[in-house]
Amino acid sequence: MQLPESYSFHEASVDKFFRPDDCVRLELSGIYGDDDDDRYAAVLEVSGVRLIETDAVGSNLMAAEDGEVLTLEHGQNELYVIIEWRNYSPNKTFIHAYRVHGENVTVTVL
Repeated sequence: MQLPESYSFHEASVDKFFRPDDCVRLELSGIYGDDDDDRYAAVLEVSGVRLIETDAVGSNLMAAEDGEVLTLEHGQNELYVIIEWRNYSPNKTFIHAYRVHGENVTVTVL
């Protein structure tokens, strides 16, 4: 399956965001397609990670249980994403930006 010609990562839900071995994996759901009724899920994976630039503190990429994509751009060897995280226990939100540099970025539609 492929994403349609026109799609948006804006407001997609972050299901998982983690770093297994030498890659970074971002799993999303609720990606909007051409038709507002269409929703897609996808995995973006950066292999051969060389550098992760972020304003987040700590090594855990998944900063809270619930996250929503505000901006996402990807190229052949770089992923840039801004995520709004929600922490329900103290009921607050915060935003972090991540730029991941690696050897290759792949997008797999589920």
